[in-house]
Amino acid sequence: MSPALDCRVERGPVVIRVDGAVLPPATVQPELPGSEYVRLFDVVHAAVLHWSPNVMAATAGAVPGLSGDVEDGPLEDAIDALTYSFVAHRSELATPTGIDPQVVDAVTALAAKGSGAPTSADAWTACLRESLELHEATRKQPVFRLAVDLDAGHVRVSA
Repeated sequence: MSPALDCRVERGPVVIRVDGAVLPPATVQPELPGSEYVRLFDVVHAAVLHWSPNVMAATAGAVPGLSGDVEDGPLEDAIDALTYSFVAHRSELATPTGIDPQVVDAVTALAAKGSGAPTSADAWTACLRESLELHEATRKQPVFRLAVDLDAGHVRVSA
């Protein structure tokens, strides 16, 4: 199998198809504005961290080089919600490096509770940055595609 994922995202309600599989619905609070993007962060986790229990569960483990424990779905949901809260409120990222060290510490500590989850602050910092870029690139598009390059560790958006 290719080290890339082809995703189609449809909004209202959001459906994310990953190489024919469908990611599970987000379990975060529906009143959180823009929470439809939480599932997009699962794709970022897969690309940047090579860890995404939700992508693993949706694709039945068929993506080479991607680790994760399907039991960790709620953990990833919590990380997604935390990531989204900082992405949606850019002021929380206002430091010289663009990522508040306390945010990174919080995400890293949460991730450390999961099986196989990355615990490197650098890895999670890269993930938060990629999530912010993805959120900005997709926030107004009703339907779009994501090209997830697992080798390069990034996600590209196209119409």
